[in-house]
Amino acid sequence: MADKYYWALLIFGLLFLSYAAFAIAREKNFYQQTSHPIFFKGMVLKIPAWWAIDGQDEFSLCFKREDTHYDWFAQFNFFDKNEIKNQSAEKILTEELEDRKIVIDHDTQIKNNLPYGLKLPCEISFARIEGCATINTEERIYIDLVILKKESQIWRMSSQSSILNGCVEGPYFEEVIKNISYQ
Repeated sequence: MADKYYWALLIFGLLFLSYAAFAIAREKNFYQQTSHPIFFKGMVLKIPAWWAIDGQDEFSLCFKREDTHYDWFAQFNFFDKNEIKNQSAEKILTEELEDRKIVIDHDTQIKNNLPYGLKLPCEISFARIEGCATINTEERIYIDLVILKKESQIWRMSSQSSILNGCVEGPYFEEVIKNISYQ
């Protein structure tokens, strides 16, 4: 009798995993079909339909999911600072981590190569870090932080969540980054 129970449990588990794999495979198409453009400081961001604006002013946008209570948010900020004109995007990213008291895990490195599909005008430099970190020496987070720099202009884009929730919205944040276009 117990064997039948375990076989039924195994079959149910495999059916559930198959359904989950099918649903996840469809999500990228769903994002492409339902995303909407938001214009932000010379950029066009294709935002998923389930992201809701949580805060907005002239120089920043903050998003949270409107359909769940995940420990996640995304921020897009714009700065125009003459004092950073000669700094690299990588240096600005490093200073941003220090200012926010974020210590990246030792196996995570700053990336200077663009995500596949992202095309930037040649005058814009790029730096990115993605991975697990500790913030304020106590809270573990998953962070994806991108810096785009053009002369004295900086676009800072970040997605921050608990470690487990990083795998939920992280791929969509990456899609937003890969699909940036310029006005």
